[in-house]
Amino acid sequence: ELGEKGMDAEGFSGLDGRTSIFDYWSMASVRQWLKGKLPAEQQALREKYVRLLSIAFSEPAITQGAFHDLMYANVGHPNFNSSAVYAFLRKYEKELILVAINFDDREHSVDIRIPDRAFADMDIPDNAVAHVADLFTGDTLIATLTSAGPFRLSLPAQFGKVLKFVYL
Repeated sequence: ELGEKGMDAEGFSGLDGRTSIFDYWSMASVRQWLKGKLPAEQQALREKYVRLLSIAFSEPAITQGAFHDLMYANVGHPNFNSSAVYAFLRKYEKELILVAINFDDREHSVDIRIPDRAFADMDIPDNAVAHVADLFTGDTLIATLTSAGPFRLSLPAQFGKVLKFVYL
């Protein structure tokens, strides 16, 4: 969560891109964090991870919900770069969470197909109106998901979206 690169020559293995698990070593980024002297970039990264972990622990769709992978329905489709983007659904009761992550260094606009099987297996109402909240930004909108067409998202570089759909 601090962006530690693991590029110190510590321990028995030397400079190998991994951080030592032994207690005789401490990472520079952790020392900076404990002293309140993290650079702005690392502080921003840590804040994203704090928010992500908060979402992961507090959202019932993530902690208790059903999972449906969306990659099989999107691989090979134009406007979905499956080597850079990963997408899945989580559902609990009337709440559905769509997670889409962009591992690329540049922004991607993607069309995410939600297959009929996801609607059936997860009991998602097709083309039903939902309140949608971006759990990172707090932005809200009204939207629908349908198997008749893809859901378009703009994904920032090296980041993603966690969208919570609450059906009316």
